[in-house]
Amino acid sequence: MAISSAGIGTGLDVASIISKLVAVESQPITLLNTRQQAYKDQLSAYGRILSAASSLQTAAGKLDSTADFQGYTATVADTDYASATASSYAAAGSYALRVEQLAQANKLLSTADPAVAAGTLTIELGDISSGSFVAKSGTSPVAINFTGSTLEELRSAINSASAGVSATIVNGSGGKQLVLTSSVTGAENTIRLTGATGLSGFTYDPITPSAAFTEKAAAQDAEAYIDGVLVTSSTNTLAEAMTGVSITLKKVHDPLIPAEATTLAIGSDTAGMTTRAKDFVKSWNDLNTLFKSLTKYDPTASKASTLSGDRTVSGMEAQLRSVLFSSPGSASATYPRLSDLGITLETDGSLKLDETKFGTALSSNLTDATATMTAFGAAFKTLADNLVGTDGAITSKTTSLNSTIKSMDTRREVLQRQVDAIEKRYRAQFTALDAMMGRMQTQSSYLSQQLSRLG
Repeated sequence: MAISSAGIGTGLDVASIISKLVAVESQPITLLNTRQQAYKDQLSAYGRILSAASSLQTAAGKLDSTADFQGYTATVADTDYASATASSYAAAGSYALRVEQLAQANKLLSTADPAVAAGTLTIELGDISSGSFVAKSGTSPVAINFTGSTLEELRSAINSASAGVSATIVNGSGGKQLVLTSSVTGAENTIRLTGATGLSGFTYDPITPSAAFTEKAAAQDAEAYIDGVLVTSSTNTLAEAMTGVSITLKKVHDPLIPAEATTLAIGSDTAGMTTRAKDFVKSWNDLNTLFKSLTKYDPTASKASTLSGDRTVSGMEAQLRSVLFSSPGSASATYPRLSDLGITLETDGSLKLDETKFGTALSSNLTDATATMTAFGAAFKTLADNLVGTDGAITSKTTSLNSTIKSMDTRREVLQRQVDAIEKRYRAQFTALDAMMGRMQTQSSYLSQQLSRLG
């Protein structure tokens, strides 16, 4: 709106008068802004509640299945020799583990400065444990048509051939030597070479080795004994030696002490179960702390928090406590309530986990403890799903708040147009008054001059 210079004719501070009048007319907008900010604060608070409730949903979701409490841990007594992991498919037990040999790749070292010229080099991988070369299943000989003349060029050609063999050059005191290594470990990765024309000097048969190459490391499988039963693997990880258990071999036991072995123990993962219970307790406590912070009232300062008296929050708190004090039908008779497992409600509404009591329950009666934890986990997961879901209490509340805030934006626009119209009318009225007073002052001055002449 253009600003006029009201008040020139009257000498009054018309701009200030109009500003104050407009301020009075704008009070409904000021009150609306204050109310809207309160709703925005509530919307922000519900955003924090949604985040905390989602964390509770996640934590409860890790307790709602029997599989969550059927985890196992695998422990190797001497980790110098091996390490192990276990899944829910494992079975508890103790086993003697002896590492007989580690898996390794085949490695060949050529003579120094071998003659290199254009020719063909065929590379094959296979197993010679039967006394003859048996090609590796799923592979075919790879023929390299070489047109170079240096050992470096041959190295590059081998590395580009994708033959399952890598090549490098060692610059020894006696000259350059080609080192060939199978890309993966295991007995079926023994290298056989057939050279022709300018590469005939690179022919190597592992059954009847020639002087062209020296075997620096034989291709071999890993071997270990579990309770006296021999198990093998092309790698140093025994992934299928025991159901649900993966063993990684690291070091060979002394071959001169046949009885030497370490212990592999498989047991229930009580630590993991306790961690999941602790995560649930923490998520409950975080939500409880947030509820208290958002709804508290300070009588001394007569100051209420953002959601003081909010019935949606009090309703959610009531639902959570209702589940906590319930006894789900699938809970065990041995531990019908969470408190029987060591999870208790404190006077401030928080939960406390007695890890000793919880661990004792898991150790003494895992089946019944699992039944109760999964029953409550499922109940809290269902409640949390309802709270944070698209039709849940939190979403419904935030939708309502957003709608209210939006309607206030519309109402503000209407009120602002009314105030602008009133301000425009005031300016027109005061401008007209100012002009009229100016004319009257001019007439007064004229009459005064005329009267003074008569005298």
